[in-house]
Amino acid sequence: MSLLTDPLKQTAFYLTKPAPCPYLPGQVEQKIFTRLSGEARDDFFLNSTLSQTGFRRSQKMIYRPACPACMACVPVRIVVRDFAPTARLRRILRRNADLKAVSVAIKDAHKLSDLFARYQALRHPESEMADMQEGDFLSMMQDGGANAFLLTLQKENGQALAAMLVDRLHHGASAVYSYFEPAEAQRSLGTALILHLVDWVKSEHLDYLYLGYWIRDCRKMAYKSRFPSLQRLGPHGWEPFEY
Repeated sequence: MSLLTDPLKQTAFYLTKPAPCPYLPGQVEQKIFTRLSGEARDDFFLNSTLSQTGFRRSQKMIYRPACPACMACVPVRIVVRDFAPTARLRRILRRNADLKAVSVAIKDAHKLSDLFARYQALRHPESEMADMQEGDFLSMMQDGGANAFLLTLQKENGQALAAMLVDRLHHGASAVYSYFEPAEAQRSLGTALILHLVDWVKSEHLDYLYLGYWIRDCRKMAYKSRFPSLQRLGPHGWEPFEY
């Protein structure tokens, strides 16, 4: 059986040039990718279908690692119908009980540019993103996002403390990128966003929340294993997460 359904056999895929891995020192990164067409219906089908085979979206590109000597990036997703928060996750929800989850349209992403700038400057000052201008930020949030929205956590006065770019898929949602108020790090806002997104997926009667890649030896990615009802994509398809 082919990995791709028949309509996808007409889609062109490419391979990036080797580059230093941003997650594991000494490793080389390559990606297999294709590009969105700009047609919302076609892109919805493409993104939804490829997500089931471990691909992710970054702006107009949908990609999956194809590294020459490393298989550390493991696609993971939450099966939302089985999800029940652990005691630790319930504490995080209580810590953020004063915040309300609010969906923001992609066209209004400019309202969150200052939050993104503060997050990059204080959390990732060495990253190229720390030098992004507002136009770059808007491109990151809006390009390829015809089927996306921004999930925010807001205070009673409307101030957003956290935001996540989310792709709506035909069978679930994909958490594309998140950022939060660095002065509120004790709240575990990134985790709180995922918990609220689980609730959104359930409310839409969908099945899965895709969290991207889990990397055992990368602290920035290893946290994903803390979520219950997690599956990983292996050689025989999606299976319960074990390590």
